[in-house]
Amino acid sequence: MAAVRGIELGVSVADFERVLLDAADGSRSGAAQAVTGVVDSTSTETVDVTGGPEALTEASTGDDVVGTVELDPANTGSLVRFRPTVMEPGTRPASHAVATLRFADERWGTGFGPLEIAPDVRHQPPPSSRHANSMDCPRQRRLRAGGQGHVGAEAAGCF
Repeated sequence: MAAVRGIELGVSVADFERVLLDAADGSRSGAAQAVTGVVDSTSTETVDVTGGPEALTEASTGDDVVGTVELDPANTGSLVRFRPTVMEPGTRPASHAVATLRFADERWGTGFGPLEIAPDVRHQPPPSSRHANSMDCPRQRRLRAGGQGHVGAEAAGCF
């Protein structure tokens, strides 16, 4: 707001952005979670995992641990959560979310079933460049993918 109002900050916009992004990247975190009513856990189970977006497996001694998967009690059954060890700038947790739910299905029989990673909507052209005019796009709405076989995307545009 100070910059918008013309108040001199004593730092250039580029320098301010660099400091802000460095601080944000240094404390970046994320998690993926989902609730299932198929399993009714009564205590928390935490598993260190290794692997990547394609698949997660239980880590053994000496493995590169990429995060933890937890099965926690919830009022509607159980909560499955993935907490990455490191969250690299620019990475999408959606791919690990799908791998987490597959891991949970295999380990605890959580019943999430087959899932696929939602499209990366941040790197697609905006709706205006995909549709020549408003006649090509009869309505605008927001779509939050999840619960229909997609995990981890939010999009706004023409559907």
